[in-house]
Amino acid sequence: MPMSAAEVVARAKASVSTIPCEEAARRVAEEPNLLLLDVREPAEHARGAVQGAVNLPRGLLELRIGELARDADRPILIHCAGGGRAALAAATLREMGYGNVVAVDGAFDEFETCCARRRGAS
Repeated sequence: MPMSAAEVVARAKASVSTIPCEEAARRVAEEPNLLLLDVREPAEHARGAVQGAVNLPRGLLELRIGELARDADRPILIHCAGGGRAALAAATLREMGYGNVVAVDGAFDEFETCCARRRGAS
């Protein structure tokens, strides 16, 4: 019997590093070399985006990541709408040899709010 999408996402989340929205927002604010990837679709990104995020849809990740991260050790933080695509993307990047990849484990709205709050406090 094939695995469900939920099972595939759960497996990905168990195999990668994830952090909550507050910790992710702290990293965005404090790590200038951090590559913040938004793996949502372009229409989702157009409706709202975290400042500094680069939109690289999940379906194009393997094809275009080399344009954005030539150094396999560059810190990469990945987010999406709810955490599932981010975990899948993080697992893929780990398989590709990127060693410093973390996925945001949380909803986009919460992450965006945390980032905005942190920017306001700066």
